[in-house]
Amino acid sequence: MDAESTSAFAYADTINPPFPVEPTPRPTPKTSENEDCATDRLGYDFAVALDGATTLHWSLVENGAALKAALVVAGGGDDAWMSLGWGDGLMVGTECVISERLDLPRKYELTSYERSGVDAMPERRQTLTGTAAYEEDGAAVAEFTKLISEPGEKVVGANKIVWARGRGRIANHGPRVGVLSVDFATCDTKRSRVKTVSSKKIRAHGGLMLAAFAGCLPFAAAAAAARRLPA
Repeated sequence: MDAESTSAFAYADTINPPFPVEPTPRPTPKTSENEDCATDRLGYDFAVALDGATTLHWSLVENGAALKAALVVAGGGDDAWMSLGWGDGLMVGTECVISERLDLPRKYELTSYERSGVDAMPERRQTLTGTAAYEEDGAAVAEFTKLISEPGEKVVGANKIVWARGRGRIANHGPRVGVLSVDFATCDTKRSRVKTVSSKKIRAHGGLMLAAFAGCLPFAAAAAAARRLPA
């Protein structure tokens, strides 16, 4: 066989190889073994039911540097508020994202249990992207993307996430609150109890203060009278 024929034969083998070529397998995306983490929401990889009405959908984007999240409250309509935060499991001290009555999600800090302690972060720290809030089939939906780590802020998912929801303007959430430890890369989760202050405890504390004040009042009056007596 001359050189020209050998070259032609080699070229033919390149075009039509004499043996089957296995296609290069596509990489398998990282998923959780927990089937409860499946999401039916386009553009998201995982989902976790936070309670009977609230679901968190998410994906890690920007090479794992950011969290793309959607909070969905079934039946929330246009009158729901919802919050997703991160911290040590306490309400006070949590940094969070809140959407109120379909307002666009914004970043907040919780500095007390009162409504006045829900402080919006300054504009220079309002770094969320992809924000949206809308009603979908009767559900309230809030979407946002947040960097996992930002200067001077808590790292998202480094410890625990705290969620809450309610009706109308931000107010007492009642039992609609929870704490979750979650690995956003695998959807491995662990639930725990949120450390908060109930309205009953607040009323009980106030009642004890009034009782203590009423009990001490006669002694205080007697002491004041005694000081006015002539020596």
